[in-house]
Amino acid sequence: MGVGPSSTGASLLRSAVFDVIAAPAYASLSNAFNAQVHQVLGVRRRADIRTISTVGDVWAQLTVPRFEYDRTTLPASFRFIGPLRPRDSDPLPEWWDPVAEPPVIAVRADGRTAVRDLVLPTIRAFGGKEETVVIAGVTREAVQAAGDGPLPSNVHFEANTPWPRLIPQRSVVITDGDYLHTQHALRRGIPVVVTGTLETDLETGARVAWSRAGVQLRRRRPEESAILEAVQRIRGDPSYRLAAARIAVQIERTDAESTICDLVEAHAHAPAPA
Repeated sequence: MGVGPSSTGASLLRSAVFDVIAAPAYASLSNAFNAQVHQVLGVRRRADIRTISTVGDVWAQLTVPRFEYDRTTLPASFRFIGPLRPRDSDPLPEWWDPVAEPPVIAVRADGRTAVRDLVLPTIRAFGGKEETVVIAGVTREAVQAAGDGPLPSNVHFEANTPWPRLIPQRSVVITDGDYLHTQHALRRGIPVVVTGTLETDLETGARVAWSRAGVQLRRRRPEESAILEAVQRIRGDPSYRLAAARIAVQIERTDAESTICDLVEAHAHAPAPA
């Protein structure tokens, strides 16, 4: 549902109602999960999918505490290990101007539906302006086929987001709610605008809004005016960049890949419980 935490009576009642309504789906997911564990590991479990973080020897969450809700209780096996790192930077694109360093709107979208839902509205909002608009995840050909005219000269397409080239003080990332891509932006201290209404999109957006690291648009296909307003709000309020920078500090202290290897090694060689 993408609903942030709250301790008010109305919120607690809402959560209780949601829990009752969703109980059959939870039960089905739990049964499927337990069946997979038995099939792959040969271990029989009667785990509830809602408490999945307590099932294994360790739960490694790919984020940092500042991007997660405050939790009053967490199992001893729970670890915040930071997000995975983005791939190494590709060479500078031919169109990149390393001197001008213009404001950058970096858009991450995935799939054909995202072209109409996110990419085209963003291009209409910022095309032909001073910003450099970088589109990652969809091709120029796909956007041209879905559009209704030539693309502005300030819109560029890259297979991957050029993270090291984005200046945190002058960039805003617009994403369809991909969790890891959002973490890549926050690793650089770049605030984000999150769209999308799928389950994972809503949950990512809710955490962005809760942490104040950006703006959540609870719309599958936001209008260009909504996207423009969200970016302007981030640019006009330094608290968003400050929140993103604080998350970046925590991420900088992590090494998810090495931590995963260390955790696996430690538990693989640990004595079996009596």
